[in-house]
Amino acid sequence: GGTIPYVKHHDDFAQRCANYVAASRGGCHIWIIGNEPNLTNEWPGYEGFIEPITAARYVQCFLKVRAKIKAVAGHSGDQVIPAAVGTWAVLPETGDWIDYWKYLLNNLNGKCDALAVHTYTHGVDPNLIFSDVKMITPAGRYYHFRAYKDYLNAVPSAMRGLPVCPALRLISRLL
Repeated sequence: GGTIPYVKHHDDFAQRCANYVAASRGGCHIWIIGNEPNLTNEWPGYEGFIEPITAARYVQCFLKVRAKIKAVAGHSGDQVIPAAVGTWAVLPETGDWIDYWKYLLNNLNGKCDALAVHTYTHGVDPNLIFSDVKMITPAGRYYHFRAYKDYLNAVPSAMRGLPVCPALRLISRLL
């Protein structure tokens, strides 16, 4: 029912995340909270009402989850990472993907341990990772793999020392 739940369930979700961390075995200390929250297919809607995950709602939830995870014994130093934003999405409810990303980063108030970015190609040709092709709308944004530059250029100066976890994918189709 969504990458994060309805706002009314954020406190319960944060506690469930902390319970999961506490019960996890194997020494995991890196947690990414959600996936592409700006995309409609990631919004909660199982109760019959779809609730957009605006940047403000995501930040609110992330901060609750992060605080709960950091409070788990042995996990105060864990990396709790905000979800990678869905690249090339422009929706009325969430706006442009880079503006969404900027809002997230600027409103985490320093409570972020690393960054995750999604960047792709539009096709199966491996050379597309080197493409400098840019979009017409929004103007000047990279169309392929180098979209990571748009994300990194939007990172506030105070967060530029954080590790970046790339979530890379080549988008392809079987012919």
